[in-house]
Amino acid sequence: MARLAACLHVALLCAAMAAPAHGEQAQVAVGLGAHTTRANTEVNLRFIDARRVWALQPVYGLSFGTRGTGFAGAGLAYTWRKTDGSMFVRGSILAGVYHKGRGPDLGGRVTFRSGVELGFALDRDTDIGIGFDHRSNAGLHSNNPGLNSAHLFISRAVY
Repeated sequence: MARLAACLHVALLCAAMAAPAHGEQAQVAVGLGAHTTRANTEVNLRFIDARRVWALQPVYGLSFGTRGTGFAGAGLAYTWRKTDGSMFVRGSILAGVYHKGRGPDLGGRVTFRSGVELGFALDRDTDIGIGFDHRSNAGLHSNNPGLNSAHLFISRAVY
């Protein structure tokens, strides 16, 4: 019985992921934030593609910190948007390369960045919001301290 329940949960999850997402446009986003545990201001740049793999959109990101830190990665994002388009929640995960600079040692260059954003539509093409993310090497190296960040962002649809 437990095995059947687990299979049903997986099937429902796959069906939800395959459901068409609200017509998300390609977006360019700029964010300004900081690491929550270390003094490092950071600028985030992202491109969220309109193409989909099921309901997931490809996302590409770069970030640059005041202590010489950097991240470049690619991954997938899922956006849930209210039917009227006024607000949204977006989750994402990116695999990428981390540059330590004078910032924290994350145990290795290969890192994963997972995050969630909450936002509102200013108009049909512009969103603003707040985001939180976590970076770590996911246990690829014995030293895996992780790094948390918070940022404010604005994004604009691109055609």
